[in-house]
Amino acid sequence: MPHPPEADQLAVTTFSAAGWEDYAREGLESMTRFFPGQIVAYFEEDQPEKPWEGRVEWRPLLGCLGLSDVLDWAWANPVLQGIVPNGYSYQFDLNKFCRKVFAQADAAARFQGWLWWLDADVELRKPIPLGLAPSLLKDDATAAMGRIGFHIESGIVLWNTAHPDSEGFFKRYQELFLTGEILGLPGWHDCWAYQKALRDTGARNKNLTPQARGMTPVVGQSPFSDYLIHHKGMRKYGSDAKNRDTRGNRLTTDSPVPGTAP
Repeated sequence: MPHPPEADQLAVTTFSAAGWEDYAREGLESMTRFFPGQIVAYFEEDQPEKPWEGRVEWRPLLGCLGLSDVLDWAWANPVLQGIVPNGYSYQFDLNKFCRKVFAQADAAARFQGWLWWLDADVELRKPIPLGLAPSLLKDDATAAMGRIGFHIESGIVLWNTAHPDSEGFFKRYQELFLTGEILGLPGWHDCWAYQKALRDTGARNKNLTPQARGMTPVVGQSPFSDYLIHHKGMRKYGSDAKNRDTRGNRLTTDSPVPGTAP
């Protein structure tokens, strides 16, 4: 089984321009301080700035093969944007969550080694040891934080992209969105797609939180708990959360009631 050198590590993230202003700047800055390898940030067209040149490689998100087709499909069908009869559900926001799938796959196709996916609202608090990812993955192609009776927590995911199962996994992972098969899953986002791609390909994988159940936060039960915090969901907005809708958009005096026409 291929085991890349410990030094061959890559952290990957992506975010919108609004996310950059709200939380991603701090998250990425923490990666520049505490991640031991390369860092790639996939940015959207209206990204206002690109700091830490030399430490962070900035790549255009729409340069990821196949993503534009999926986004065109999602924009033409509001139901793929999480719109449900009573408002909004992240479970069906294909438009938002497909982006990280294609960023992950693009990064994996261009890198051989230990690949970390870190959501942009993850804050590293201390240096990540070089040996952490290799010690967790061992002979597995990927590792994530599972939850009994629910989907994985995908804010932090690991891959060994030199593993023979990796290429097939990423091909199937993207296919679920490119073919529309994702609509047959309980939710239309990366977590369900990750689990389906594992089942379909048989890629060797590890559940890093085998005791976790349901919707419980799992980072505190994971091997990552000493090194980072995931400011998941509305927590990323801190005291400003009360001024946001369920999608994280800032409320205004003329904001429509969720679930109604604008």
